[in-house]
Amino acid sequence: YDPHEPYAPPEPFASRYPRTPYDGEVAYVDATLGRVLDALDKTGRLERTLVVVTSDHGEGLGDHGERTHGLFAYQSTLHVPLIVWCRDRIRPATEATPIGLADVAPIVGDLVGVPIAPGAGNPGRGIYFEALNANLTRNWAPLTGMIVGNLKLIDLPEPELYDLAGDPTETMNIYARRTEDAPRIESRLDDITARAV
Repeated sequence: YDPHEPYAPPEPFASRYPRTPYDGEVAYVDATLGRVLDALDKTGRLERTLVVVTSDHGEGLGDHGERTHGLFAYQSTLHVPLIVWCRDRIRPATEATPIGLADVAPIVGDLVGVPIAPGAGNPGRGIYFEALNANLTRNWAPLTGMIVGNLKLIDLPEPELYDLAGDPTETMNIYARRTEDAPRIESRLDDITARAV
């Protein structure tokens, strides 16, 4: 669950990071994961273990005025790590192609030989995302969106479109200028949200 607000890492991490408790929680999680992996290694079970580390969201930490997460859907809260490790089954590499959390189960299923339902996990289709906290708790418009290639659409009453390759901090809304791309992505998003109802 950690790192998660309210940031209150246990000792000795609270003392090591008195001014940056978020960093203390990250260090605590890192140390805890290290203990689990060490225990598996000492008992010989790490050889037969698939390790997957990821998160359901990031933290705004002030980006776009969001201190934590849940109100907006900018990359600071959507972009999370994904580490997949299995000794002798996966070569060390870094993959730049973004994938969604919906793609994790098919990856794991493939690695352990368990078939996943057809249609599950397809990074080429685009990545759907949502942040519905403000809709559910404040009656704001629902926030949904899609990332297709380098383009990211945030579907709101005033829609936003960003070119993540040229504007990774999402400061320049190009929705009005990309009149061909926005409707194409909106159509994909509409297909997904219509199936969810």
